Amino acid sequence: MPTSVKRALEIDRETGTNLWAKAIEKEMLHVFPAFMILEEGQATPIGSKFIRCHMHFELKLDLTRKARYVAGDHMTDPPSSLTYSSVVARGSVHLAFLIEALNDLDIVTADIGNAYLNAMTKEKVHTVCGAEFGERFRGHTAIIHKALYGLKSSGAAWCSMFAGTLIDLQFKSSLADPDIWMREAIKPCGEKYYEYLFVYVDDILILSHNTVAIVESLRQQYRLKE
Repeated sequence: MPTSVKRALEIDRETGTNLWAKAIEKEMLHVFPAFMILEEGQATPIGSKFIRCHMHFELKLDLTRKARYVAGDHMTDPPSSLTYSSVVARGSVHLAFLIEALNDLDIVTADIGNAYLNAMTKEKVHTVCGAEFGERFRGHTAIIHKALYGLKSSGAAWCSMFAGTLIDLQFKSSLADPDIWMREAIKPCGEKYYEYLFVYVDDILILSHNTVAIVESLRQQYRLKE
């Protein structure tokens, strides 16, 4: 497994493939909007802190190469008010399947791609572009203005943004578990019931008689993985 972009590209040359190069290119295509790259000599904003970022590599069970560009969170120390975020409880998920069975609902899952990058970061940080940015930007300073994976506040920033989306869709958070979201709906037979969303960061479990409509509402605002 490569531990750097340089080593990943060396492995490609040694094996006569471009699998790691394509994984890096795919990741940077999605993550690039998180940065505002400065021109040479342009000053960084006052109060911005330099942090190192790096590429993390994985090999999936089907041998697909996965690259993820992450920030070094050990170099930042934001207050806890910016970093706390919750996920749905395991017991709540068990209840989801009970609710589905008792009410004869459809149940589907959705996975939001690069979820954190939809939210703006509340930290003032910057980094220096490495080889993964290409020769044009290599060595340039880049301001991180979106919730990049690895920043301590990114989970909370995404959680807050997605909560706003669900509120706009008329869902309400459960008092028993804040990561259960519900809204009133009508069954095809005319009976009232609740539609539910169970949220675990960027993974969504949906219970409804019309799951397609909910998925499409999410797809209008976020990139859902196939």
